[in-house]
Amino acid sequence: MKKIVVLIALLCTISGVNAQSRHLDQHSIYFGAGGNMFMGDLGGGSQDAAHFLGLRDVDLAAFRPSFCLGYGYKVYDNLAVRAGVTYSRVYGDDKETPRISRESRNLNFRSDIFSIGFNLDYYFVKEKEIPRYATAAFSKRIAAYFTVGFGFFHFNPQGEYQGQWYDLQPLCTEGQGTNITYIQHRTGEPDVTFTTASAPYKLWAAEIPFGLGAKIAVNRKLSVSAELAFHATTTDYIDDCSTNTFNWEQEGLTPPSEMTMIMADKRVTAEGADAAPLKTGCIRGDSGYNDAYVTFLITAHYKLINRYGKQRKH
Repeated sequence: MKKIVVLIALLCTISGVNAQSRHLDQHSIYFGAGGNMFMGDLGGGSQDAAHFLGLRDVDLAAFRPSFCLGYGYKVYDNLAVRAGVTYSRVYGDDKETPRISRESRNLNFRSDIFSIGFNLDYYFVKEKEIPRYATAAFSKRIAAYFTVGFGFFHFNPQGEYQGQWYDLQPLCTEGQGTNITYIQHRTGEPDVTFTTASAPYKLWAAEIPFGLGAKIAVNRKLSVSAELAFHATTTDYIDDCSTNTFNWEQEGLTPPSEMTMIMADKRVTAEGADAAPLKTGCIRGDSGYNDAYVTFLITAHYKLINRYGKQRKH
């Protein structure tokens, strides 16, 4: 009887150690770097914007850097959660697109996006346990997953004029803060009544990133992933362009800044001179679709265990 009790106690102890080791293997930290491409009203490909996952609107000239940092937790063998922060510098310039309607608009912008949020990763190809001393086959080192998340981000669009960058949100380039009703005229289409926003747009918004990733284990602690994600957002003002032109002088109003009229309408004639000012109600952007951006990140993941499978002590 004593031998059975001792055996059961020994098995429980071994199981507890294995469970503890497995539990500790679930925690990791990660850091990644890569790039992004903005998909909004400014810049774009050679055709009209495709809006949602449209390859025809790819603009390689808009590729800019992105970085991420965070913490991961493996809930099950095929399910993990991540919480972290991401930085992206997004960019768009009408001069980079051969589409005449956008190139002649001649607007540009840049913005730093700082986001915080979480992701849920579903592994349709599960991560395998890597032996501590033996070498694992390449096929056992590969994993793949779907990811979807939710987060909040801060942005601040800037426009360039004569080599200097200006914050665009305070300029109210589309008449924000005036609350004036006007008519939009589009050739061949019925007139539409619009009202300008009663206040400048907010510089905080939400996003839903989703995409695909592949991961390879370098060793028991370290793995590297490559992830492509599409970030759908709740704002159309990352590039400060959404609706129609607004001529402050035409409406008998004083603009917030002397730069407002300049940054609102930067068109030039074929000879290179400034074009005649646009009237209120001309097409400037497309408010029917929010802005988005795509990120591609190479990320290193490090498990928080030491060589004995125990949590590091601080």
